[in-house]
Amino acid sequence: MYTLSAFQRRLHVGQGTRDVVMEPGRAYWLPAQTHAGENTGTTPTHVLFVELKEAEATGPVHRGAGVDAPPPWPGIGPS
Repeated sequence: MYTLSAFQRRLHVGQGTRDVVMEPGRAYWLPAQTHAGENTGTTPTHVLFVELKEAEATGPVHRGAGVDAPPPWPGIGPS
């Protein structure tokens, strides 16, 4: 994930919730996950995602809008 803008979001993953503040121009490696996010700030969320696929993948995978992808969770930091 590469952040194009600064933003604030509330992330819901499993039973957990976390509020995050992201700065523009940061790159992160994120593990695969299912989550929901909501904008809690005053600016839109703008990010780019590059999703790696396994060699044996046979078709496209759609996981929803990139704007809801989470910033790193504990143990995952900027690259």
